[in-house]
Amino acid sequence: MTKKLKVAAGAAGAGAAAFFATGEVFFNLFLTKQGTELARRFNTKSADGDEQNEIFATNPAVKEGDEWYENSEKTRIEVFTREGAKRHAYLIKAEKPSHKYVITCHGYTSKPSEMGFFGIEFYKRGYNVVFPCLDGHADSETRFISMGWKDRLTVVALAYYIAEQDPEAQIVLHGNSMGGATVMMATGEKMPENVRCCIEDCGYTSVWDEYRVQLKDMFSIDKLPVLKAANTVSKLHAKFDFKEASAINQVRKSVTPTLFIHGERDTFVPFWMLETNYSAAACEKDKIAIPDSVHAVAALVHPELYWGKIDEFTAKYITG
Repeated sequence: MTKKLKVAAGAAGAGAAAFFATGEVFFNLFLTKQGTELARRFNTKSADGDEQNEIFATNPAVKEGDEWYENSEKTRIEVFTREGAKRHAYLIKAEKPSHKYVITCHGYTSKPSEMGFFGIEFYKRGYNVVFPCLDGHADSETRFISMGWKDRLTVVALAYYIAEQDPEAQIVLHGNSMGGATVMMATGEKMPENVRCCIEDCGYTSVWDEYRVQLKDMFSIDKLPVLKAANTVSKLHAKFDFKEASAINQVRKSVTPTLFIHGERDTFVPFWMLETNYSAAACEKDKIAIPDSVHAVAALVHPELYWGKIDEFTAKYITG
């Protein structure tokens, strides 16, 4: 081996080491259960962060939802995905016997209990409310976060579970932020006919697209080398690919009627993603842009508009 070749080989080795080291740092920070608390602090650095946190801290609907979730009797549901993974959710039954169910999925760095302000509104409308614990969050069975991609299979498994327990079940899928992406991804899979419609709120187009936005906006760094490194490590550890984890590709296959919701001032999951997801969807569909809303707070900023649209949409597919 010539001296030049040795130098070149050494540089390549150092480059490879740096590449994987970068990917490991990203993965451990953003895609593991241990990293979610630190990642949550990074989320507040987004342009939406301060306003979003203020709304969550002061809006009375959040407090009402938290208290309702805390004080309601909950049943733990356990399912197995088609990959054989054990996953769980919590069920709060409707006040009166009902065949209406909603599976409502939380966002990134969140947890089922923080979906109370959504859950209580469905509960008031006579739904049994199911809160999945998504991968790498709260007391989930895995320490890796899949940003909705593997979580879609949890939603599918829960839908089949509900249909088996109640053959007359009418199921609505609902999700916020990462949860919105999760339910969109689920609609690209085969599900029981009991799944009547889907409501996605501020979900991203793909994991790759979302990280491109965040690396640019929050860290102002060259996104492609970091993304490629992180994606390589994700495929090794968590067995999912950022580009494959695509809501766009899934809704292109969807036969589930879907309502797309997005805040017009959302920069964390940029508003343009609404139209991209909506345009790609092959299913029956509708959409609404919520004025004055930053990320993930549309239901709190304009509740009458938000829930009025949901009532109008679900009335087409849910009876009783």
